[in-house]
Amino acid sequence: MFGITMKPMHFMALLAFVVAGCQATPEVKENREATLAAEGWVPLDAPALKSIFPGHTHSNVPGSEFNFDVYFSADGTMRADLNGNPDSGTYYITDDGLYCRTFQIFRSGTERCVKLYLKDTTLRTVLVSGDGGDDSRWIYAPGNPRAL
Repeated sequence: MFGITMKPMHFMALLAFVVAGCQATPEVKENREATLAAEGWVPLDAPALKSIFPGHTHSNVPGSEFNFDVYFSADGTMRADLNGNPDSGTYYITDDGLYCRTFQIFRSGTERCVKLYLKDTTLRTVLVSGDGGDDSRWIYAPGNPRAL
């Protein structure tokens, strides 16, 4: 139909990836974590996460295709501008250092949990559960400069 040919084995691998909902297998997650560590990314634990979420705004890395700003309140709620669309939701930090969030509209309200890594002032994710890509990057700043 589109003039694309694919070997049956490649098609099956692609189909398995799509059917799995783009979630990383434990092996893929371990490889990503090892790669990030080798590149100088530092995994953040629960106390570190709790210091950069409440009272902070997280934004996309400049030049990203998807623009977002999310303000995280101390009460576990968040308010966002996602590509020009307002949204809100809840978030929490687990004792073992995962950041989990659920927006009301974005991704149809599906919870997503990620392990966060820090390098300089940029955060990077490794998907643990939920949907979405496995390589989000963003920056954070204190306060609510966008008045979300």
